[in-house]
Amino acid sequence: MMYKLAVKRYLQFFVAFVIIVSVCIWIRDPYMLFHKKWFEKAAAGKHAYALFALGRISATADKDYKKAAGFFQQAVDNGNKDALYELANCYFHGFGVKPDKAKGLELLRKAAEQGVPDAQFILGEFYFKGDGVKQDKAKAVEYFYKAVEGG
Repeated sequence: MMYKLAVKRYLQFFVAFVIIVSVCIWIRDPYMLFHKKWFEKAAAGKHAYALFALGRISATADKDYKKAAGFFQQAVDNGNKDALYELANCYFHGFGVKPDKAKGLELLRKAAEQGVPDAQFILGEFYFKGDGVKQDKAKAVEYFYKAVEGG
């Protein structure tokens, strides 16, 4: 019985630790540089998630959008589907790259096709409003449902 309790406590600690580390990664805190260092080591090996994380850190903590866009592009090249959505945002808003709505829409479609819920929702908004695409409310609703199912 004590063994089960010890395992349960260990798992609770581990889950709490993972949550705390995850939160520290995405917000500014004194440990950001520590986490960034490890992502940089992993990114040197072309680890797609590490490249994606460095893009998020560069955009949010460092406010270096050009560097962020570069990391997102590398993450896309290495197969990270979430980076497609982030790179599309860079092109839509001109964060670190020359604004290019057509390129942003192309990346957004690819992300939506690969099942990224945020991309599916935003693409649904584009179809609903007819922004950059022919207005198609039925298609918009289809993308909204996909986003809800995937998110």
